[in-house]
Amino acid sequence: MGRIPKDALPLYMPRNHVNGLLAVLDLIIHADEKNEMAISAQKLKDKILRYGKAFQSNGEDCISVLLFQNEILPLLKILLLIVSVKVEAVRDYYPIIEHKKKG
Repeated sequence: MGRIPKDALPLYMPRNHVNGLLAVLDLIIHADEKNEMAISAQKLKDKILRYGKAFQSNGEDCISVLLFQNEILPLLKILLLIVSVKVEAVRDYYPIIEHKKKG
């Protein structure tokens, strides 16, 4: 990932966690697009899809993304919501992140 800025945190997630997180972000976004939580969810989803890097760790598909301090609190709030949400079939976002154009 290279040099990490001091105000950033690298986030590493296995494929199924990325898919689950993005599925929950979609639920939040579509519930009320003008809600503050939905706006934060959209920004986080866009960041993961745009800047996420696919890699393998011990034979497992994973994603890494660099989050800055101002992005961590909204993520924590969203993660707290996930605890009470049951999501059925989730979309596999890994191929989108893995095959995006380098540039």
